[in-house]
Amino acid sequence: MTWTTRASCAGKAELFDAAADGRSAASRVAVAFCAVCPVRRECLDDALALEDGPYVYGVRAGLSGHERLRLRQVAAD
Repeated sequence: MTWTTRASCAGKAELFDAAADGRSAASRVAVAFCAVCPVRRECLDDALALEDGPYVYGVRAGLSGHERLRLRQVAAD
């Protein structure tokens, strides 16, 4: 079983796609799913490894795309 199948959001991609801006009601719901997710670290590692593509935006591992971009920038410094 992969970490993606154990994720709290498994089968709920539409929720996270709707959370693209990181500030909407959908984003708050997505962040709540992430807060109790057993694979949040794996998700964050995966999200930080992606620099482009469809998963750059939206909530991943409880962080918005802008928050993840800041983490990448800090890590690059």
